[in-house]
Amino acid sequence: MSLVITAGLRIVFALVGLATFSVPVAAQDASTVKIGKETKKTMGVVQSLENGDVACYLNLKDEKGKEFTELGDFDICFQKPSIIGKRVSLKYRLENVLADECQGNPECKKSKKAALVVAARIVDGRSDAKATTSRAASASH
Repeated sequence: MSLVITAGLRIVFALVGLATFSVPVAAQDASTVKIGKETKKTMGVVQSLENGDVACYLNLKDEKGKEFTELGDFDICFQKPSIIGKRVSLKYRLENVLADECQGNPECKKSKKAALVVAARIVDGRSDAKATTSRAASASH
């Protein structure tokens, strides 16, 4: 028996020349990815970055203008060139982060699993004028 996934998102089972049938498969939107039990967006325009107690907080806007926040690896807050105002693709991985009840205390040994952005790659030169304004406002704090 062989398993083939076709461009039409159908699974086709072929039993060595006996019979062939297909079953529709629920397709996941290409703009999202499933990480653990969470569905995460794979693209966005970075509005701001904040180095927090648990992770780098990425504040983004999706293609429809809806704002969303993701936890990211601390290195993302400091990567060069800056991704603020840029459209980025997001890559996630389940990682252990400091538990909420630790309230940022590095001595606390409790952790939780979280979908963490481990890579944010600039995908094109498009930017968002509001993100530039946000960056200027952040710089003045």
